[in-house]
Amino acid sequence: MDLYSATSLKRVITLADGENLSSQLYRLEKGQILQFRLGPSLFGKNIKLFCNLPVKDAEFLRDGYRLLQWMSDCTNTSDDTALFIDLETNLSGSFHFYFTYGSEKPSLETAKGSGYFLVDPVLKVGPNDEVLPLNCIQCQTVLSKCLGPLPSWKGKLRVAMESGYNVIHFTPVQRLGGSRSAYSIRNQLQTNPSFNVGDKKHTVEDVGKLIDEMKLEWNVLSICDIVLNHTANEADWLLDHPEAGYNLDNAPYLRPAYLLDRVLHHLAVDIGAGKYKDKGLEGEACTEEHLSVVRSILLDDLLPAVRIEELSMVNPEELTRQFCELARNRGAFPYSSQLDHLAIIQNPDFKRFSSTVDIEAALRIHNIQRPNCQTEEERIAESGQWLKENLISLNEAKKSEIWSHLHAAVSNVLAGMRYQRLQHDGPLIKEVSATHPLVPQYFYQAFPEASLEEEEEMMKEKGEHILAHNGWVIGDDPLRNFAKPGTLVYLRRELIAWGDSVKLRYGEKAEDSPFLWEHMRKYVEEVAKNFHGIRLDNCHSTPIHVAEYLIDCARRVRPDLFVIAELFTNSDAIDNVFVNRLGITSLIREAMAAHDSHEQGRLIYRFGGDPVGAFFQPPIRPLVPSIAHAIFMDVTHDNPSPAEKRTMYDMIASSALVAMAFCATGSNRGYDELVPHHIHVVNEERTYASWSEEVAPAPGLVSLDCGIIRVKKALNDLHFYLGRNGYNQVFVDQMNPDVVAVTRHNPNTHKSVILVSHTVFNHLSNGPKFLRPLKLQGHVDEVLFECRIKHKKDEDNSRHVGKPLEFVKDPTIINGTDEYEVNFRKNVQVFESEIFNRVVTGDDTEELDWKDFPPGSIVAVTVSLHPGSLAAISQARQIIQTLPTKYVIKQESTVSSKKSEEFYDIVSKLSLADMNIALFRCKEEETDSGRPGTYDIPGFGPLVYCGLQGLLSLLSEIRPKNDLGHPLCGNLRDGNWMLGYVTDRLKANEGTFALGDWLSRNLQPLYNIPRYLIPAYFDAIITGVYLALLKQTWNLMNRFVKEGSTFVKALALASIQFCGMVRTAPLPFLSPNLKDPKPEIKAVGGQKYQDCITISAGLPHFSTGYVRNWGRDTFISLRGLLLLNGRFNEARYIILGFAACLRHGLIPNLLDGGLKARYNCRDAVWWWLKCIKEYIEEAPEGKDILDDLVSRLYPTDDASPLPQGVRDQPLKEVMQEAVQRHFQGISFRERGAGYAIDSHMTNEGFNVRVGVDWQTGKLRNRKKPHTIAECLILPALVKVSEIMFDTKTATALQSIPVSNNTISRRIEDIASDIVMQVIEQIKLTKMFALQLDESTDVSGEAQVIVFVRYQDCSDIRENILFCQNLQSRTTGEELFQVIDKRFAEGGILWDWCLSVCSDGAAALTGKNNGLMAWIRKKNPKVKWLHCIIHRQALASKRMNAHLHETLNEAVKVINFIKARPLNSRMFKLLCQEMTFRASTRSSYVSSGAKICIQFTFENQDWVCRLAYLADIFDKLNDLNLSMQGFPDDELSLNSKITQDWIQNPFVEDVTSSSGLSDKLTENLIELASDRALELKFQNVTVSQFWLEVKGEYKELSEIAMSACYHSDPLTFVKCHFRNVIDQNKHRNRLSVQNDLIIAVSDIEPRFDNILAKKQPQVSH
Repeated sequence: MDLYSATSLKRVITLADGENLSSQLYRLEKGQILQFRLGPSLFGKNIKLFCNLPVKDAEFLRDGYRLLQWMSDCTNTSDDTALFIDLETNLSGSFHFYFTYGSEKPSLETAKGSGYFLVDPVLKVGPNDEVLPLNCIQCQTVLSKCLGPLPSWKGKLRVAMESGYNVIHFTPVQRLGGSRSAYSIRNQLQTNPSFNVGDKKHTVEDVGKLIDEMKLEWNVLSICDIVLNHTANEADWLLDHPEAGYNLDNAPYLRPAYLLDRVLHHLAVDIGAGKYKDKGLEGEACTEEHLSVVRSILLDDLLPAVRIEELSMVNPEELTRQFCELARNRGAFPYSSQLDHLAIIQNPDFKRFSSTVDIEAALRIHNIQRPNCQTEEERIAESGQWLKENLISLNEAKKSEIWSHLHAAVSNVLAGMRYQRLQHDGPLIKEVSATHPLVPQYFYQAFPEASLEEEEEMMKEKGEHILAHNGWVIGDDPLRNFAKPGTLVYLRRELIAWGDSVKLRYGEKAEDSPFLWEHMRKYVEEVAKNFHGIRLDNCHSTPIHVAEYLIDCARRVRPDLFVIAELFTNSDAIDNVFVNRLGITSLIREAMAAHDSHEQGRLIYRFGGDPVGAFFQPPIRPLVPSIAHAIFMDVTHDNPSPAEKRTMYDMIASSALVAMAFCATGSNRGYDELVPHHIHVVNEERTYASWSEEVAPAPGLVSLDCGIIRVKKALNDLHFYLGRNGYNQVFVDQMNPDVVAVTRHNPNTHKSVILVSHTVFNHLSNGPKFLRPLKLQGHVDEVLFECRIKHKKDEDNSRHVGKPLEFVKDPTIINGTDEYEVNFRKNVQVFESEIFNRVVTGDDTEELDWKDFPPGSIVAVTVSLHPGSLAAISQARQIIQTLPTKYVIKQESTVSSKKSEEFYDIVSKLSLADMNIALFRCKEEETDSGRPGTYDIPGFGPLVYCGLQGLLSLLSEIRPKNDLGHPLCGNLRDGNWMLGYVTDRLKANEGTFALGDWLSRNLQPLYNIPRYLIPAYFDAIITGVYLALLKQTWNLMNRFVKEGSTFVKALALASIQFCGMVRTAPLPFLSPNLKDPKPEIKAVGGQKYQDCITISAGLPHFSTGYVRNWGRDTFISLRGLLLLNGRFNEARYIILGFAACLRHGLIPNLLDGGLKARYNCRDAVWWWLKCIKEYIEEAPEGKDILDDLVSRLYPTDDASPLPQGVRDQPLKEVMQEAVQRHFQGISFRERGAGYAIDSHMTNEGFNVRVGVDWQTGKLRNRKKPHTIAECLILPALVKVSEIMFDTKTATALQSIPVSNNTISRRIEDIASDIVMQVIEQIKLTKMFALQLDESTDVSGEAQVIVFVRYQDCSDIRENILFCQNLQSRTTGEELFQVIDKRFAEGGILWDWCLSVCSDGAAALTGKNNGLMAWIRKKNPKVKWLHCIIHRQALASKRMNAHLHETLNEAVKVINFIKARPLNSRMFKLLCQEMTFRASTRSSYVSSGAKICIQFTFENQDWVCRLAYLADIFDKLNDLNLSMQGFPDDELSLNSKITQDWIQNPFVEDVTSSSGLSDKLTENLIELASDRALELKFQNVTVSQFWLEVKGEYKELSEIAMSACYHSDPLTFVKCHFRNVIDQNKHRNRLSVQNDLIIAVSDIEPRFDNILAKKQPQVSH
């Protein structure tokens, strides 16, 4: 509920980077303050905000943006969260804002975000300029042409005033066109001649005088239509300025549509003349058979004859001639496969066969070398012939395209005819003639009609005077101009045309049509000068930039212009675009759009008002998006009467529902007089009746008793009263399918008006329906009115006569029916009611049962609360006014100052520890104190906090949206459980008892108010208490917080959130000898405890017990939570408490009261020391803490815990001990090490060793796995940050979790996910090949590494499966057991294994006990492959005996040389002296590489053999080196030795050594001949290729894929053993398996899956 004046309200828009709010509607009342704030995405970006709202009294210019200046609401002007801009909305209309940042020049094009806000106009009536609120408007539409001469208007318009309307909407008062349509204006600057009397010509100014009289005398405002997008065909100025319309000269693209339009016109004339009698069309068309004949005539005869497609076709002969001339001069182009494509270029004048093509492209395509031509002329002729055939083909395609549009056009013509001539809801026209054409014409021509051939010539000669009609396109984009170039709307006959009006062509700017822009400006300004508002007709098809300009002109004339419009966009977002850009005040909405009573009730609720029982809203709050303000009409003037679409009985019922809407309302003249037909804007020529005071007025007059005028006046008076007097809350109750009850509630007085309406949407046929009693909270004051309607001949009261039976139209006056009688009674008591019986059911409720409530009836009652409820509400309001919520509530009694003082006295005595209890506490903290935990809301779940913050976090989301359907609101309405919970938990704690007791007493009134009001009053009280506690909280902190921004204050609440008293997680008792201040010792249940807060390491998981107090987390956060907020005493106690537990030179990581502390964190003590330094710098007399006594629990490392005060020691000595112990070195094993204290820690992890590097002063790196991040990288980053930035940034880096265990766990998770992905893919394909090797690393550990080859999607992939230490022997059985166990864990079957590749070690290949023997017991079919590189080593064993002897001798020589470093150095000197170059390339795979020198020996034969071996092994060595590393596949290795058909099936003579059968050889030849496959082969891998051709060449693919699976990438495996070696060189007895998997695998880990399995740990 909003209880403030406009000037006291402030609305806030929070800007966000990249946010365009053009489709969001933000509404403001004039005088409200709009505040801009920066959102988080814009902090630190130097935002420049521009707005086109001018300064006070300046003229509005749409592009006149001004730079707004930021202000700050705190002393720290560099805090972006404190920046704001207050903008006073001193002008009505729509205004745009945008913001920029960065180095670019500020402009709309460089805007980083933008939006609009709409300021409603202030409408005033009467001699004293009394404000007319928008929601009090009751508007009646009159057709100006039906008012007759101007002097008679006042009597006719008085009917509106006497009926309770305060706004009259006039259709255009300008001179009309020949059709007499109210919206077809012939001259915008002349009034309708029918207003004149004799020679007296009345002007718009004369009308304006009458308008002013009505405003002053009747308090009635007036608005008038402006029509901007069309003008009447007969407009005189069009003859002089035809460019103002879309004519066939400035829009020649409409010429095909014009020809089609004339075909349809001449067809209508011919049918009327009887030309098609033989086809069954004898001057009329009114059956489906007639429509079929029309279709046939058009498609078979007329359209083929007119050949519309020729307007878009080329002349092949002429273009071929031009082509040949150019070809003779240009010469031939070389043939190119990258050919252009010809396309028809439309002739801009749409002349027959005058379109063309790109002749240069035609030359490139067709003027090419043609070897088959003997002469140049022959070549040109053939090229020309090719072009001609191409052009003929293009013409055929264009013809097909045009005819597809013509077929669509014919279908649309028939659809229009069907509505006009066949459908029951259409006009049912039968005649076909020039007067009654088949369909409305699309074009107006200002000259007599002629033959079709002559008219085609005239469209070229007189095209400027052939203009397109306006209309609308069903389902079209309203922002699109359907007449712009390229349109097909007219050709396809998609336009619902208005044949009496020409569509105006403004262009994009005034220079495009200067006369039109100037002419319409004068017109709009004249209307704005004489009327209080405008209705923008056909808004959705008016060019929006034109409407912007003209409405801006109107607002310069009348700044508080009331602008309404009707939109048919079917989209709130598009509606908002129009509203934002044009500054539309209200959109017209119609009750007749509802298909039943339920939908009509929904519209009432949608178009305005808060829900009944809405929350109190603060004066400063976010500006939330809304829908456009509505003017809700029971019927509009351009739609049929409800008497035609529904029944006469529904007219009162629906009007009554409309009157209860909290928005503007309206109706159409004639509705209240029960005119049972549509008063047509085109055809109606009669005039309205005038007002008479007589009960039975003469013909041509109406009085209060005519029709339903008396009822309508009562409804309008009620609507005005409700809007004026603050009944701004709405509730709609669907009592049964036809009966709707609408409640309007006043949140100030809590009075309600309830109107019940029995609607009659359809003819009465379903009989009576059950109607439950009307249950009310309160008592009925009176029946405001009750009304029933029935036909005079309805003797049995059955209401079966839904339409008039004997209505006769008056020839000159618009008259209504008098066949219905209305029984209307006003201001009666319930016991006098003819509709209700009173049934009292309780102390504060009443039920009204139904006596007689027939269809078409309405009844309205006023309801007040019982005295007891009112007294309770008064008490609640007094309480609210004592609180700092700033709610302005109407309250008769004054607030007791004593009550206010009591509350603030209680709040002032609360400590910050008490605030932790009152505001926060998670479930675990609450249960730790013996309370039940957080409040659990049924249907929602438990609150986050037990304190008020738990409620406020939820209420802050519910309140702005008034979400009274939220489970929290339901829980409050259903019972008082939440009230008791809030007060009981506060009373259970000593520090907050007084607050709980005060709340308990002051929430008591809520037990006695109606349940539907409890959420609002509960929220107001709780929010007020919450704000008071926040204010006290900040007052207890230092100046930095108290004078800080809202953001700083919000951050400071973390100090309350995390710091509190938890008895299961105390600090060790401080020394009794500690100087004051010191914590108070209290006793609960005979047990003493120290009244001292501790810091939670993270809520809720680390909130109680031994897991609450962590040394590292406490001192990382202590400065931000305590020191910066001025909580120095609490910080002092925590520092001294942890100091008491110093042991081994460390403070505890897990405190656990000090008696069960764990000392497993090396850096906690340094954070502790850092906090002492910061305390000394920031606290008053901070250095005194160094002399504070610390009661040591453990004076020595092995001491048992001592009682407090037994061993006191100054803090500075404790600090010295900590530093000294680090310099001496720390080494110990945790007490109780093992599963009991940490089930996840390894045995080694319980050993703590810390030392200092004496050269650098840094802690020594023990070279343990993964500690480089923690011990080197992070410290380096911190140091760099301190140098380049500041200490704050460096401190922030310290929070990055990079400990040894953390990184190890992350690596393990990632490696497990990679392996799981490999296993999942193997399970999908059920085929794989193994590659494995076993080796010993430098630490002596035996390692086995296993890779798998498998199919993944469309290729063969290779990935590591695992790497594992072999704990004992490395026999084949041990290896098999390791692999088999891994297979079983992963669900891999040995039957899927195709091959195993390894070297020739006996443990792997042994026949009986080798690994292969064990594998073949599982799968006898598995193949074994030897490593390619090892095959070269095997080959060397079978060489010639002499060569073998020479090789052995050379190896002995090299081994001797390399055995000792001295030998190597001496040999190198020897070689240098002999000018030889020694090369010592070595490889474990090649003996040849060990032959490294060549020089002369006496044994020439031996030297020759050595030289031969050197050359051979050098080549083999190069080959082996090329096969080492990471090949794509095994075939790439084989290709280095030999070529075969698998490696490349497209080489020449591919079948010569294929070894395939004849059939497969034929298949291979067929495959090798396929050029498309050869192209594909060049772009994929070998394995991908064979997988892709599997469908066509299955057998070849299977053989090839078998080779791909039986691979030999053991070099790949061996290369990765280098990773194992490198990892383990300095990591004895450490596991690197997971590191290796991540290092060698190319699979991307599924981090989303990994993270989903993790639970956030706030501190670790």
